[in-house]
Amino acid sequence: MTLGNAFKQTGALGVIMTVVFFYVWFMLTIAILVVMEGTSAMLHSLRLHWVEAMSKHFVGEGVLFEPFSFGRMMEEELVDFQ
Repeated sequence: MTLGNAFKQTGALGVIMTVVFFYVWFMLTIAILVVMEGTSAMLHSLRLHWVEAMSKHFVGEGVLFEPFSFGRMMEEELVDFQ
């Protein structure tokens, strides 16, 4: 679709438009790929910083994790109502 307008032209103008449009399309494609790779690298670095920082500053004082259980919830409700 991007190069479609250039292909509609004929003669020297068509050749020039095809070259120019291809150059613009190619540069935009490379720019998008560079931005995507940069974002990927930045997010990976951010994740690593987060993991390293949390392992150095995490104390672990608090309530122990208990997985959700319908059975335990039903037992607690029966005990509360009796």
